[in-house]
Amino acid sequence: MLTRNGEARQKGFIEFKAPSVSVDAWSWSGRNARQWANMHREARVLIVSNGVRAQFYRDGEPIGGPATLPYAESEQWDPAALVHLLRCFFDLTQGGQRPRSAHPSDDANA
Repeated sequence: MLTRNGEARQKGFIEFKAPSVSVDAWSWSGRNARQWANMHREARVLIVSNGVRAQFYRDGEPIGGPATLPYAESEQWDPAALVHLLRCFFDLTQGGQRPRSAHPSDDANA
């Protein structure tokens, strides 16, 4: 737990959705939208995954674009974007600094 503006918050969540649900949490409606409203207020960092992609969020805002997961063609999948996304998540839940991007190629160009 961490405290922000006098409120106790979770450090991070990882939310798993069905493959048909977008990782763009701001596009959700109904039950998913209500869940997102609670999650992004309660946690500093989040990862939303639908098994096809994973998106990293900090304070409710997406950082970089979604990382592709080995859903269909695992032989051709490059894990670099997911590894970087997970490192950002774990660094921030352990009190690290804000990442520049959730994609390693973006950091290399910064």
